[in-house]
This record gives sequence, structure tokens and C-alpha cells, in this order.
Amino acid sequence: MSAVGPAIPTAGRESRCRPFHEQIEHALEAGLTAQRIYLDLVLERGFV
Repeated sequence: MSAVGPAIPTAGRESRCRPFHEQIEHALEAGLTAQRIYLDLVLERGFV
């Protein structure tokens, strides 16, 4: 068991990625790279 949890900010503004958290998690589990995940978010979800 890891003593360090996920890097979720507790102060400041909310991440623009937060609404896509579940999609990002699934993509990571599928072995996609960060670059591919970003491209998919831009093309499929209009992420900017």
C-alpha cells in the first residue's frame, strides 16, 4: 500500500482536466500515452 495518494489539489482553482478524470483514468489503464490522451480530449471533447 502506497503512503502517497493521488496528486489532487486541495487549494486554488480547479483543474480543467477534472471533468475528464474518469476518461483519463480509463485511457491510462488502456496503456495510452499522455500525448494520445490529450489529443483524444482535444478532438473528441473540445478540450483546450
